[in-house]
Amino acid sequence: MSYWRLYYHAVWSTESREPLLNPNLLKRTCSSILDTAKRSGIIVHAVGGVQDHIHVAFSAPPTARLSEIIGHFKGQSSYILNHFADIDYHFAWQNDYSIHSFSPQALPTIITYIQNQQQHHNNGTIEQDWERTQQS
Repeated sequence: MSYWRLYYHAVWSTESREPLLNPNLLKRTCSSILDTAKRSGIIVHAVGGVQDHIHVAFSAPPTARLSEIIGHFKGQSSYILNHFADIDYHFAWQNDYSIHSFSPQALPTIITYIQNQQQHHNNGTIEQDWERTQQS
């Protein structure tokens, strides 16, 4: 394959932005996304979130379809939560998501932002554009 260097930051929310991701479910969701990426040849630079949404910074080759990647991340993680987590409700993600491309120079900033999601939300220091999950 040819050389490529493509970076993306994706965000998606729980259905109706319900605060369903307790720390255990958030950890399972992140693990599922990492496993799905590894099986698909996608490089995950950072994954994290809060009770109602997930952020993923990843790299994918130019032949990859971004909508399929996000669909696999969302589908596999909801399957894991619905079949293997001890929950008494049906977990689902909303249909929409946002995705941004960014430069290699922005990678450390994006990784730090994703890793510190809880702090950003607690302190009100979120980046509005990076938190959107649908077109306004």
